[in-house]
Amino acid sequence: MRLLPALRTVGLFGLVFLLAALGCAKSGFLPEDASYDASRDAANGGGSADVETDSNKDSSTPAQDATTGVDSAVSACARDYSIKSSSDMLPLANCVSITGNLTVESPTLADLKGLSDVKSVNGDLNIWENAVLADISGLGNLASVTGGLAIRNNEALQELKGLASLTSVGGSLVIGHDNSLVNLDGLSGLTSVGALYVYDNAALTDIEGMSKLTSVKGELVIESNAALPTCQANALKKALVAKGYSGTASIAGNDDTATCP
Repeated sequence: MRLLPALRTVGLFGLVFLLAALGCAKSGFLPEDASYDASRDAANGGGSADVETDSNKDSSTPAQDATTGVDSAVSACARDYSIKSSSDMLPLANCVSITGNLTVESPTLADLKGLSDVKSVNGDLNIWENAVLADISGLGNLASVTGGLAIRNNEALQELKGLASLTSVGGSLVIGHDNSLVNLDGLSGLTSVGALYVYDNAALTDIEGMSKLTSVKGELVIESNAALPTCQANALKKALVAKGYSGTASIAGNDDTATCP
């Protein structure tokens, strides 16, 4: 009979312990030795770790235009681009810097308005074999080309004013077979090139637009420009030598009869 009071006592303490445990669970308290793994709970579908909030989303992913699919907040574009029509310029609408080569080659393209955001090309810029391209003002913000810049075989191109912001070309600057080109005034901001080649431009009469050029690291070639006064080519070479140029220069086949002021 002495066992009954003892059982009653244990039952009372058990009830108290149970109530205390329920109170801890309700308050969210978890003992340190509970071996609770929150990440495991989330993986099994529990907890709040698998709920995506705005702070978890990748803010670096640009929004896209629903109609064109063009990135609306792109600053750097890393691949080669080939421009053959106006629609090919759409992906470059928000590109400030291009890491790769940019080539413009088209029988129908008349202007480069779709490239107005581009400030640098970390690669080669090729503008060649364009039958009707007459306006390159779309490149008005371009400041540097780390590779070469080739402007060749553009039958309708008369001027380079669209390159007024260009200051440096890391590789060779090549201007050749542009039969309507009359001057290089559009290169008035250019100060440095890796090498310079100006050749076979039938209508070219003036290269004084490159008067700010201070550095040519490689060859200087001005040849076979039938209407270009030889004295202008020599004057450019003389100015560069005075600024430290010591490379190989070739000036030939230009207009030896023309005079310079």
